[in-house]
Amino acid sequence: MKSLIIDSKAYIVDIEKSEWRELMNIAQAKIIEIKGRKMAQVIVALTARENIYLCFLDYKNSLVLNEEEHFLKGLKTNTDTVVKKMVCMWSDGSVDFPAYSLREKMIQLNLQNEFTEMLLNGYGGFIVKKMGKTMK
Repeated sequence: MKSLIIDSKAYIVDIEKSEWRELMNIAQAKIIEIKGRKMAQVIVALTARENIYLCFLDYKNSLVLNEEEHFLKGLKTNTDTVVKKMVCMWSDGSVDFPAYSLREKMIQLNLQNEFTEMLLNGYGGFIVKKMGKTMK
């Protein structure tokens, strides 16, 4: 299946034939570490420099903002702040947005992150949406 443009905000993607498969495999392997935790998410990010960053966010934990900052600091320290693609998988295996606060901080870190593609459950499969389109 080729990518199909749905509108200016999202498009269907076949993850079996793309970089998305690698990111999904990493997320699925790491989700084991947060199984059973409600409101916990694995974030897997592919940067423009082809590096992969990983973090766990537990939204029931009062330190979640520190976890976000730690993730962003890793990008900043490595001067690798442009995120090309991102998979955010919840402990139940669903794929959705990261928290608004993380998206906001990522765009503040580098304005090019408005164009970060995020994989989401939808339309009977997976769709891709650009981060900036989720902020309006």
